[in-house]
Amino acid sequence: MRKHIAIVALFLSFLLFVACSKDNESDTPREEGPNKQTIIIFFPWSGTTMSNGLYYFITQNVREIQKAIVDNKGFSQARFICFMSNSAESAVMYEMKYEKGKCVNDTVQRYSSPDFSDASTLQHIIADAIGHAPAERYGMVVGGHGSGWLPAPSTIKKKTRFIGGYSGVYATDTPVFAQALNALGQKMDFILFDNCYMANIEVAYDLRDATDMMIASTSEIIERGIPYQDIFKYLVGSPDYERLIAGFHDFYKSYTYPFGALSAIDCTQTEKMAAIMRRINSQTVWNAYNNNLVQKLDGYSPGVFYDMGDYVRHLCEDPVLLSEFEQALKQLVPYASCTDNLYTELTASQFVVSTFSGITISDPSENSMAAGKTSTNWYQATH
Repeated sequence: MRKHIAIVALFLSFLLFVACSKDNESDTPREEGPNKQTIIIFFPWSGTTMSNGLYYFITQNVREIQKAIVDNKGFSQARFICFMSNSAESAVMYEMKYEKGKCVNDTVQRYSSPDFSDASTLQHIIADAIGHAPAERYGMVVGGHGSGWLPAPSTIKKKTRFIGGYSGVYATDTPVFAQALNALGQKMDFILFDNCYMANIEVAYDLRDATDMMIASTSEIIERGIPYQDIFKYLVGSPDYERLIAGFHDFYKSYTYPFGALSAIDCTQTEKMAAIMRRINSQTVWNAYNNNLVQKLDGYSPGVFYDMGDYVRHLCEDPVLLSEFEQALKQLVPYASCTDNLYTELTASQFVVSTFSGITISDPSENSMAAGKTSTNWYQATH
């Protein structure tokens, strides 16, 4: 999801071939060297309608990324490949380059009606980006609508979970996304989701072999999206996740709509967490009557995305096992930040956040939308 004032993503500049900003001919590019890092910016179609379209906001996001490149006078030994759907039927891949005080877009490939629900299509797109800008390490920025592992609203095809577009061939199941990445044999350093409701354990577990770190929100992201001009630099080179999360928080706490949550989740720790949760679940059966005691981080009724730390503290009755969980949670989510209140477009209201662990879980949910939770890879691994 990513709606007005609350359901977000990111997508590219409609000025696809226009210089970014800052026309200072005296600036000289940084010295070229071997490419250490390629960041792939991936934006499937998200629509233009007033009710749920994100294309306008995503073009603003891309201009901010371009501005960050210009402000830094380019980034040595790093390249930036952007895949952008500029309509429901067409997309373009281009490289963003710093040249003489400007950011210019060099077209790599054009695409016609790509099916984002298909793993082979995604694999082909990402392979194109890697083939054009090979590097020692890779990262991704992914944008569009999102609702974690939940089915896409009004889908044309049956879904289990999705990212990207709002329905059908524009939406990608997270296991399919992971399948495409795993088939490439190239693990990402990070994947940043500028989408709503992606920071859940179910998604992190799906992506455990596809990326080391997952940067995402537990809740809805204001349509304005990630403040790339301020914090994109923290993704380049050796990513500084602590400063990235802090920069996001500093921006949103003083923004016109001061609502935002963002976490850095170490997907390499998900197997360890699954083992602990298997032991906890083997000892205790959750009483759904207690759902109202757990911090809810969404606008659904009944809730779907519950704070994982708060849930387990209410679930686990063994103090030794709970302490083990708490230590594992710190390793799973090393950095997380949340404003005092969060906003949900689903009810057009804000709610208080009393406790925040930086990751959600849907195990306790009784919402019919979450009926498929028992078929997720996470649930199968922990029950």
